[in-house]
Amino acid sequence: MSWPVIACTLLCPAALWNYECGQISLLTACLFAAGLLVMGDAPWRAGALLGLLVIKPQLALLLGAAMLATRNWRAILATGTSALVVCLLVTLLLGPQVWRAYFTFGTPVAAQILNATLSKHSYETFGISLFWMVRSLGASVHLAGLLQTAVALAAAGLTWHVWRGTGALYQKFAVTAWAALLATPL
Repeated sequence: MSWPVIACTLLCPAALWNYECGQISLLTACLFAAGLLVMGDAPWRAGALLGLLVIKPQLALLLGAAMLATRNWRAILATGTSALVVCLLVTLLLGPQVWRAYFTFGTPVAAQILNATLSKHSYETFGISLFWMVRSLGASVHLAGLLQTAVALAAAGLTWHVWRGTGALYQKFAVTAWAALLATPL
């Protein structure tokens, strides 16, 4: 991408808010972009980058559709290897108990967040997903989850269709990035 596009991305209001909140969404969005944009020319490098999205897997929901649509087996293998290496490094650095803690404490906390009554002052009201939109309108977690699943499946189908087509790389990337916003439940 050109430097003006990169500068606009790094300095846009969403990125600035991301920095202020100490989040990693901009980093993962850059990994997502870089991986998709080099997937055809450098599948091993693309997979190495895309595998790092294991730290924020909801952004990676559509990657499988794009890689399978292009039958990019090297990128798939490299993505899995990269993700596995990150998980192994976490295990080596923090010990295997980190996974037990993650699944013992992380899952109930996530369930609490999803099931909680929305407050106008909670961060969830800033969510952009269909899930949080319908929850803010009073829908149940079950209905919101069903609608989010339907939208995610449609986004995966769109991604598959776009990557099977003959469009330009930037068009495929733009549609996939847009669809990822729809597919991401959080």
